[in-house]
Amino acid sequence: MKTVNVLLSDDEFDAVSAQVARARAAGSIASKSLVMRTMVRESLGIKSEPMNGEVPRAKTCTQCGESKKLTDYYGHSKTKDGLRSECKSCKRSYQRRYLAAR
Repeated sequence: MKTVNVLLSDDEFDAVSAQVARARAAGSIASKSLVMRTMVRESLGIKSEPMNGEVPRAKTCTQCGESKKLTDYYGHSKTKDGLRSECKSCKRSYQRRYLAAR
């Protein structure tokens, strides 16, 4: 993975901020960095999913298999949706087991 530094004009920055506001109003946990990555990918011709009103409101945990609200997941900047794959309760359980074993 390569790092790309991007300079934005005031109008471009306002457009990113507006996109983030729309995504959050639709129930997404979008961040400016996620929107920026999407814009950079589009400018480089890399296909990515559009950030429109069709935002998932739930996600299935990879550990317990339950479908939970997006607020039940910790953030993770490297994933496509910006969230960890395991829910908060599974992550806490894992951390407790890990620390107890140390």
